[in-house]
Amino acid sequence: MSKGAPENVPTNREIMKQIHDRFEALDVDGDGKLSLEEALAALPNLPVETFSLIDADGDGSLTLDELKEYLKISGCFGCIKRLFVKDLLVSAGGDLLLAGLGLALLGAATLRRRTL
Repeated sequence: MSKGAPENVPTNREIMKQIHDRFEALDVDGDGKLSLEEALAALPNLPVETFSLIDADGDGSLTLDELKEYLKISGCFGCIKRLFVKDLLVSAGGDLLLAGLGLALLGAATLRRRTL
């Protein structure tokens, strides 16, 4: 038997956007917890292993506090950590490089005009 392509494990950014930020809407039964089925409604590719890792108390459901702890967005600087600055820089790295190259070309063109 050959193994298929590895399942796409959602990133923390996806978990944040799809589950944490929509927690109340996903909590269909209004019990303040998300079951595996409710979490899978937002992220169908969420592996059971990841769900179990987030479920710190092992009760088979996720609370908002468990999500915050897993995503490391609780505490005094939670709002800053929510920005996922590292993820943002990695995803925008190509854009920053192109912007830098554009500015360098603009500077070179300006210098060339001044010397003519």
